[in-house]
Amino acid sequence: MAIEYTGEVHLDSSRRRSDRDREELYGRLGIALLVVMTGDSTSTARLVDRMVQTRQRAAFASPESRTWTSVPPRWWIDTSTVDKRRALSAYDRERLLRYRPPAA
Repeated sequence: MAIEYTGEVHLDSSRRRSDRDREELYGRLGIALLVVMTGDSTSTARLVDRMVQTRQRAAFASPESRTWTSVPPRWWIDTSTVDKRRALSAYDRERLLRYRPPAA
């Protein structure tokens, strides 16, 4: 199961296409997706109900049969903390952290 928060920036057509492609990929991988949009948190009970429904839709495949993993591959460069980002070489910092404008 995956949960994504979608704010106003996702209403742009190019961003929406990217979101749609990712949602389709999740579906092919058997990952149930819950999209939470701006304003959805006004009804906590409804949001919790949607979370439960999404979890019930999620595939319960064994780790051996999944086409995805939550364990990063050995070549993965972790940038999840400030310390890890500061420890990057100048080359990797530019390549991995530079600002990328949204696709047109």
